[in-house]
Amino acid sequence: MQGIGRLKLNDKKHSLRGIIGTTLGVLVILIQIISMFVIAFSTVENDTNIFGLLGIFCFVFSLSGLIVSIAGFKEEETFMTFPIIGTILNIFMVTAYIWLFIVGTL
Repeated sequence: MQGIGRLKLNDKKHSLRGIIGTTLGVLVILIQIISMFVIAFSTVENDTNIFGLLGIFCFVFSLSGLIVSIAGFKEEETFMTFPIIGTILNIFMVTAYIWLFIVGTL
């Protein structure tokens, strides 16, 4: 029964903004993976406009997820797990989209 003495009970809960930001990050990654499979197995050559538009929407979703995740750090009495995960995912995706834009213009 030594473990019961170390148990800490508190009123903390998970950050709602962190959960929303993490969900947006995961959603963007899933949309990107699905679109890559569709591009790889597509036989139509003129689908690039659709995927470019999808990339812009994913960039906007990822940027908004980053903003929401960072706002999740300001909530008090919450766990910081989801804001950290959401910030890392969305920073990765925003950086990837900026890199794709720069490489695409060369």
